[in-house]
Amino acid sequence: MRRQGLWFSPPASSTGRRRTNIREMTSLAWRPWKRRARVETVEQRRARITSQACLLAVLLLGAIVVGLHVRDDGRLSPIDETQHIDYLVKAAHFQIPRLGELDGAVARQEAACRGIELAQLPLPSCADATTAPNQAFPELGIDTSGDDPPLYYVTTGVTAEAMKTVLHLGSVATAARLLGFAWLAAGIVLFWLAMGELGVATAVRTGVSALMVTTPVMVHTSVTVTSDTVLFVGGAAALYAVLRWERRAMPGWALLVIGALCGFAKVSCLLAVAAVSVYLLLRWLRTRRGEATSVRSGRELVTMALAIAVSGLVVAVAWQLVVRARTIPGVPTSGVSAIHYVDSLNLGRVVGQAAALLSPVQNPPLLAPLDDASTVGFIWFLNALLIAAALGGAAFFAAGSRRESLAGTAAILMAASGSLYVVFVFVVSHQSVAIPGRYGLALLPFAAVALAAALHKTSVRRAVETFAGLAVVYTLIHLVTFHPV
Repeated sequence: MRRQGLWFSPPASSTGRRRTNIREMTSLAWRPWKRRARVETVEQRRARITSQACLLAVLLLGAIVVGLHVRDDGRLSPIDETQHIDYLVKAAHFQIPRLGELDGAVARQEAACRGIELAQLPLPSCADATTAPNQAFPELGIDTSGDDPPLYYVTTGVTAEAMKTVLHLGSVATAARLLGFAWLAAGIVLFWLAMGELGVATAVRTGVSALMVTTPVMVHTSVTVTSDTVLFVGGAAALYAVLRWERRAMPGWALLVIGALCGFAKVSCLLAVAAVSVYLLLRWLRTRRGEATSVRSGRELVTMALAIAVSGLVVAVAWQLVVRARTIPGVPTSGVSAIHYVDSLNLGRVVGQAAALLSPVQNPPLLAPLDDASTVGFIWFLNALLIAAALGGAAFFAAGSRRESLAGTAAILMAASGSLYVVFVFVVSHQSVAIPGRYGLALLPFAAVALAAALHKTSVRRAVETFAGLAVVYTLIHLVTFHPV
């Protein structure tokens, strides 16, 4: 005789019911999105959808900016784009150029046929590109980008070659420029998630992200072939990773891998590694003084600060040793290196570059169509906002908060990185060069998140959102109405 209800409704205390609960709990533990879907309220769902829609809108803006610029302006950037194209073309076939190696036929063809904006010398005709002497090309026809690690060039080059074939594009340089949007999108998504870790409102995240997409230095790195493209991505990845690691949502090895990848992306990407170390040390100091509470112990904070610094430096130094071993003797000093070669470095030069990266958006290459006086005004205002947010946040954010430590990190490194970079370049290559603001792009996510965290007053937030809206409209109008000569 069957027990009543045995087949359909076993008692809650039965073994079968307990097994079902354990199975459901295990499933939810490994599938957190299922768990969220079961407990998400209507308001939370609405907020999540709104956040995703705003992020997609910012990414669409980035795609429009990159697409319009690549479509209308085929000229190469004077910021070594010829050399970067040569590296990328060779890396696409897994051939890493040596420092001092001459540009290949493809890069010379691109320079001669497209032309170079603000070119300082007349370029040969497109038909004579492969036979013209080295002196007819920038940097005497020498590929001066050979000291960059191959991470950007291999990933972008291989993908660009595939895009060129599939989409029937005319040149691999065009495909690589379009891929600048992929790097931009990756950086914006990571930056968006980092702001979410700090509880920044969706409207603020949208406005600050739009400013990042439209500021000229970000536009330049996103629409040209240059390894500077990886800097914002590296900084945003490091920022997001350290915030998650601190609250035990990410394993330590993942943060160390990001530090190593920064070292293998570009030397200036080490600023993102330095920012993580400084942030963790500031958190440790606040915790030690009893002014902050952290999920991580003081020993964990200090250990990770040192470990990630070592991971980035070891990879970067190892690559520089490889570069030195592969350098063609005597050739680099016949190019631009000879102009900046110095035997010693004086203190005045070091101190004079202290403000070079204060902040990363200042003094960008002003190329068409964003090359008028209005652009300078937008840059000045955004530069002032970032500096004020970093200094003001470090002074006035709640003592011991993560926002205060991030603002302090941005303020310290923006003030010190210019001088540190001058010393580093001298030690590595005995050169003395002016440090452009774009070298600090790895710090931009840290400065921008401090700005986002500071916009808690309604009047200030609306003013910055209005400024972001004007920047978007201004950029789009200039790109849409631009007609290259």
